[in-house]
Amino acid sequence: MIVSVFYYVILVLFLILYAVFISVVWLLTVWWDKKKRIIAATTYVHAMMLFWLAPGWKVRVEGRGNYDRRKPYVIICNHQGMFDIPLMYAIRPNTRWVAKRELIKMPFVGHALLVHGDILIRRGEATSARHMLKKAKEELDLGVSVNI
Repeated sequence: MIVSVFYYVILVLFLILYAVFISVVWLLTVWWDKKKRIIAATTYVHAMMLFWLAPGWKVRVEGRGNYDRRKPYVIICNHQGMFDIPLMYAIRPNTRWVAKRELIKMPFVGHALLVHGDILIRRGEATSARHMLKKAKEELDLGVSVNI
């Protein structure tokens, strides 16, 4: 119990520091890094640090060489929990996530979605789905993968 409480306290502090840091990185790179590679690299390090902080956890990525890093992909992820997201950053750091618009209201999560340039969708709305497809195509044309 003490280890869990300690981990969550550290996690919240880490997320606050990350939100401030990623905002500064975004302000410094938004004008010239259209693919948001610097943001993606920062998020990759953040994701790996989350796993490093978790006591007893080890992450090993297999099959990373099974795709061409120079090509964008549409990735379909069977999202089962909150740790799927940092795990996907360990596999393919520079992706845009398709996420439900309601997540924008969550502290830290909403901020990260905006800074990363992720694609927000209102579920059940056809116009929102069309907008999502248009944005996804724009990202793929830039060479950035899209994770659904």
